[in-house]
Amino acid sequence: MAIIGQSQQTINAQLVEEFGEEDDFGEFDPSSLPRTGWFIDNDHPQLRASHLGDVLALDYYGPDYGPGWDALLKTLCEPEVARTLGSLRIGGPDQGANGSRIYMFEDVISSDVTFPNLSTLWIRPTDPGDHNCSYLEDGELEAMLSQMPSLQLVTLPQPLDLTKLKTRLEKLEYLECASTYRHYHFITGLAESDLFPALTFLDFGDSWGAWNSLQELAQGDVAATSFADYEKLARSVVGERMRGLRLRNARLSKAEYQKLQAIRPDWQFSVVLAPPHVYVSHWDKTDFPYEHLLVEK
Repeated sequence: MAIIGQSQQTINAQLVEEFGEEDDFGEFDPSSLPRTGWFIDNDHPQLRASHLGDVLALDYYGPDYGPGWDALLKTLCEPEVARTLGSLRIGGPDQGANGSRIYMFEDVISSDVTFPNLSTLWIRPTDPGDHNCSYLEDGELEAMLSQMPSLQLVTLPQPLDLTKLKTRLEKLEYLECASTYRHYHFITGLAESDLFPALTFLDFGDSWGAWNSLQELAQGDVAATSFADYEKLARSVVGERMRGLRLRNARLSKAEYQKLQAIRPDWQFSVVLAPPHVYVSHWDKTDFPYEHLLVEK
């Protein structure tokens, strides 16, 4: 807790130096920050920690760059913190550049720390209304998970590339992979792997790529995952072990959804359609999935 507290003080000091002032008591004054700058009252980078018995829960809220992010990475690389963490949540405001919010964990991956007691990991997924798509660079997510062998509940901003995941997560029960512009062939990879022997529930977000063109992209992992891949998962040993599946943004027909349910009648199987928002100025350039909901006058 002392290390985490000192990290927050470092964040405050750097923000004061760059953007703000101290109040009469020598403490950081959030109201002094410029409201037209990147840092405003409601997105002042924060590290919050609490005790969960013998382990700690650590929450980071802030941008994916700057003093806050640097302090988070440095804190996670502290062996005492890494060893003690039981829960890690990483999120922040909808900020980024060129439509991207990129979480960079290279410092953690290149360190020799492991997180032996970390059971819960949550990295902020992209909301369909966000201006910026959240993701990690290729390979970083899989490398970081290899440092977390005890994970049980995981929420990620993108699907995993299972060809790059080298560690078997024996305890993983719940996995949520949110939608981005690619699906990394995750569904067919999962059907063929035994990396998650305890997995019971999958919440999977299919590629947004197919929603971003008036003509569906038909190649690679930006295309929608095929029904054949979903069927392969349903008939696999992995599918047999699972008790539930939630699909987001899949491009399947009513009959195909029903066929999957028929293959696995014991599944708790649900569907969420929440493709990314579309600017009105772009309606003639991209798929507009909500057009049928518009009022006709």
